[in-house]
Amino acid sequence: MQTAIRSAFPSLRAPIYSNVPSPPDSSASVGAVIKDADSALEHNKRGLNFSQSGQDAQAAVEYEKATQFDPTNSVYWYNLAGAYLSLKRYTEALAACQKAVGLLSTDADYYNRLARIHYYMGSHSDALVAIQRAIKLSPDTAYHPWCLGWIYEGMKRYTEAIATYQVALRLIPN
Repeated sequence: MQTAIRSAFPSLRAPIYSNVPSPPDSSASVGAVIKDADSALEHNKRGLNFSQSGQDAQAAVEYEKATQFDPTNSVYWYNLAGAYLSLKRYTEALAACQKAVGLLSTDADYYNRLARIHYYMGSHSDALVAIQRAIKLSPDTAYHPWCLGWIYEGMKRYTEAIATYQVALRLIPN
């Protein structure tokens, strides 16, 4: 089914770079795009397996390969940012997460991860902006206000942290 969809809509899988020339034979390029997308998916799956077993360095290598095969897939960039975050490679995590947000700016979890990266890098004002965006996108999710409380707590803004933690607790289903 995925192959049929990719064949019918090859432009959905094409890179968004402005400097990439159009291939002369579009039927040949469809096969290459499908192969690249399938390879990217396989590397992402390997990355997930490594990540779940605590092998974040190997996960990062696999996610890097996934982004090379399909640089337009926001999930691969998000996963790569998570691996880098676990490895405390914050500058690289920030770049990967910003790429994910640039590709899909409507996912609250992307902004949550971006907030945590900014926090660990010491950029608390950027962390606040990102987590507030996550809350705006997904106001009924307890995890985002909990993260905001954690940021406030780290900034020694305890009254705001407590109030935000209370909001998060109210959002947890009974």
